[in-house]
Amino acid sequence: MNIIKNTPYYRWLQFSGLVDLRDYISKPCEYDGKAGQASSSSRRSASSSWDLGLGWNGTLKMMGEGWSKGAQTIADIGKRYESEIVPGVVRQWEPVHDVTGVMVDVGRYVEGIPECMMEYIPADVWGQRHVHLMVSNDAPGDIESQVMVRRAAAILAIIEALRASGCLCTLDSVVVTRAFNADGPPYVLRMQTTLAEPGRPLDMDAIAFGCAHPAFLRRGYFAFAEHQESHWRRLTGVGHGYGAPSDPDDAELQDTLYWPAIQSVYGYTTEQECLQTGLRIAKSKGLLIECQG
Repeated sequence: MNIIKNTPYYRWLQFSGLVDLRDYISKPCEYDGKAGQASSSSRRSASSSWDLGLGWNGTLKMMGEGWSKGAQTIADIGKRYESEIVPGVVRQWEPVHDVTGVMVDVGRYVEGIPECMMEYIPADVWGQRHVHLMVSNDAPGDIESQVMVRRAAAILAIIEALRASGCLCTLDSVVVTRAFNADGPPYVLRMQTTLAEPGRPLDMDAIAFGCAHPAFLRRGYFAFAEHQESHWRRLTGVGHGYGAPSDPDDAELQDTLYWPAIQSVYGYTTEQECLQTGLRIAKSKGLLIECQG
């Protein structure tokens, strides 16, 4: 575990994987939901609608082993995407110099080079480029797990298309809680877990759990929040809802393909909607992945 940011207003902890997160949340903490404290949601009774019946001990076990059933479901959905996604290329904007253009290259002008004017033109290139993908596994309690599974299947299909086009992919799962502060910037508590990165075997079972299983949020993140100091527990509503789904600041996502927290089923009601939503996000970052048909 690494502390990326730790100010009075922003606390961001980064975990290298699910096992790293499991080791953190399984340690004893001062919050136990007893002695006058609000109940601990991370330890509440299991139910099929809330955490797919996994429970606390089942969550810790799955963080070590991954979610094989979920990975198979995602793979089955992904097969239906294979004929629809065309692995694309990466669009970059490259400078071109000439005696005419839309802006002046001051350095060339000072040196007296005639081709001192320039403009940027799109260039579609193949080859290795690192792409950072981030998925928020945060969602209100009324979002069904199947919505998260459909979305994860689309995301992984897009990752495979990027890998086929030569991209090197890092995938993080993130949960962000933001609390209002009348006297300054909002309070932000952020848990981020790396699920895939270049040079590391692709563990689909771990990705399925981190991107799609409701227990990652409702057991993993809730326990993470319960392990924070009383100041942060109070601000983020530990024991009383654990805060509303939020997202990192836009400035932190400049070079990241980010799937935001699910606020509603809009854009995710069908497999096709999930795919189209994912493609829009990819294209917004210049990744030209096309959908046939």
